[in-house]
Amino acid sequence: ATHTENTTGATVVPTLRRDDGDWDRFLLSAAQTWVTGTPITWPAPENPVPVALPTYPFRHRDYWPEPVAPAAAVRPGADWRYRISWKALETGPLVGAAGRRVVVLPDHGDEAWLAGVLDALRADGEIAEIRGTDQLAAKLAEAGPCDAVLSLLGTTPGEDSPGVALAWTRTVAFTKAVSEAGPDVPIWHLTRAATGDGADPVQSGLSGLLRVITLETGEPRVGSIDLPESPDAAALAWALRAAGDEDQLAVRGRRVLARRLVRDRGDTAVHEAVTFDGATLVTGGTGGIGPRLVRRLADRGATTVVLASRSGGQAPGVAGLRAELAERGVRVEAVSCDVSDRDATLALAGQLREQGVEVRSVFHAAGVVDTVPIAGSDLSEWPRVCAAKVLGARNLDEAFGADLDAFVVFSSNAGVWGSAGQSAYAAANAFLDGFVRELRARGRHALSIAWGAWGEVGMATEETASLELSRRGVRPMPPETALDVLEDALAADESFLAVADLDWERFAATFAATGPRPLIGDIPEAAAALAGPSESGDGFAERLGSLTRAEQGEHLLRLVTTQAAAVLGYAPGELVATEKAFRDLGFDSLTAVDLRNALGRATGLALPATLIFDHPNATALAGHLHRQLIPTTTHETIHTGLDQLESSLAELRCDQAERGQIARRLRHLAEHLVDEHDATTPDGDDLEAAGADELLALIQSEFGRG
Repeated sequence: ATHTENTTGATVVPTLRRDDGDWDRFLLSAAQTWVTGTPITWPAPENPVPVALPTYPFRHRDYWPEPVAPAAAVRPGADWRYRISWKALETGPLVGAAGRRVVVLPDHGDEAWLAGVLDALRADGEIAEIRGTDQLAAKLAEAGPCDAVLSLLGTTPGEDSPGVALAWTRTVAFTKAVSEAGPDVPIWHLTRAATGDGADPVQSGLSGLLRVITLETGEPRVGSIDLPESPDAAALAWALRAAGDEDQLAVRGRRVLARRLVRDRGDTAVHEAVTFDGATLVTGGTGGIGPRLVRRLADRGATTVVLASRSGGQAPGVAGLRAELAERGVRVEAVSCDVSDRDATLALAGQLREQGVEVRSVFHAAGVVDTVPIAGSDLSEWPRVCAAKVLGARNLDEAFGADLDAFVVFSSNAGVWGSAGQSAYAAANAFLDGFVRELRARGRHALSIAWGAWGEVGMATEETASLELSRRGVRPMPPETALDVLEDALAADESFLAVADLDWERFAATFAATGPRPLIGDIPEAAAALAGPSESGDGFAERLGSLTRAEQGEHLLRLVTTQAAAVLGYAPGELVATEKAFRDLGFDSLTAVDLRNALGRATGLALPATLIFDHPNATALAGHLHRQLIPTTTHETIHTGLDQLESSLAELRCDQAERGQIARRLRHLAEHLVDEHDATTPDGDDLEAAGADELLALIQSEFGRG
């Protein structure tokens, strides 16, 4: 060999080769051995030749490979880790003006910043301003036609109630007002520093709320644009006018960034197990995942675990858990403390210090879920849902944060990609993600994990919730494996991870059922799922083509009504009403995907997830399938137009002069369509005398339906 060869546990260097076995060869081999780390006692060579040193310092550079460590094992649950990334979009110049926009402003706020945003908007077109949410629906209706509605209500400072930001409740009020006023234009929410370094946790929570609003409202398209302290007018204009299907954007300098969910590409190898010194405080530790977490903490060296909950030592299972861990030498203290109560949390911290208990780690796992669609919410659930998450995190940081080795919050993916019906829960959890970013900016060791569905324990194990999550493509995670992921994130000093076991084929289809969702577009499995089912209805179009056109329509209508009935769980042989809207029949984003997949398999067509939202009843959907499978001819297209013309003429309400003009145009068309060789063709005098109904009959006879 001409170079150093490595084998297991040894380095082999040749010293004797064909035509190369002298003293120089030996010294070269010794040098090769020396650079691998083997000590060499250099003999004085015969007749040494001195070499002058260069007049400049050596520039050290390694040209030999480092020893390769054995591949590290990867824990199960590493195809579960996701992050948020921001993708720079290619922007360009815009042509023309934006048209007229209605801008809804908060009734109080940072007026200097708001003025800067308004100046940036005016640079791109006309704006009309509305202040506050009072009588907002009426004001939106009075504002007149516009090309977009923009809300800055999410920048309202202050709280509606403890832990519930005005930015959130004013945005909910805006959403209801838009629904009532009904402007069929894009709706954009402008946020302020909701993401990135130095993000405002309240604005992060607002972003979580907006993801739910986007999922629940569907049409018209709803999006958000996060702005910096001084937004660039050109970048903002491009984001509003040219971003296409993108619905989660950020303007940074002259760049426009799009939010993406991506797989975690960090180190997912097994780390050395984390250890815990001092005491560990766990909120929500008496139920759900709490006992599993406490046992894992004990496995990793925790000698004292403090469980804080409203029930304290009276909570079910606490006595057994305390006895179990006492046998392992671990002290478990269950204390009654509502961490959403600042005074109670500070008092707990003081009591523990007096007892000599030094809390070094906090795991904030407490939470309350309440599912209420925005349209039906009176906001009464918000204080209850937000208290544990928002106030709990603030109070724990104030009481213990300065001395902590780790501050870990259990967040939810409801705030990462949204969950219909969970607006308050999404806002509270997205707040936690932003709060951890704020702590990290202050130099704290903090971690937020947005969890998917836990298996065996917790809220997702309830039968109804479990079935719903399964239908959405969210699979339950074995708790021990999920805790492995938590350990790895702590060992790697992560700041945020989204952790979920997803069936991407189902999740992507349901997530994008009401419209495009670029957020997941860069995940290969999601992109494949959104392209439609892979099954094909071999020969379906050919078999359909052998029928008459009327038979084709009947066959497709029966296919749609049969499959829709099956998806909705109707009795065998029972069909859905052909003219009744799918929404009124009970279809939602999940059953919409089921119907899309069933029709795709039957027909062989690649159908979009928005199928039943684009074609709202069985008749319309069957017609769409008909056009896709049996393209209409020019002859048939003209007949469709004539049908529409006939209907319009029947409802015509205009003066005699206008009617005369329409009649003249019809005569002109008829003259060009009459076959001069047709014996039945009327002459010019007949055409002049014909009325509108006779002309229409003539045109239809010339294009007989055959």
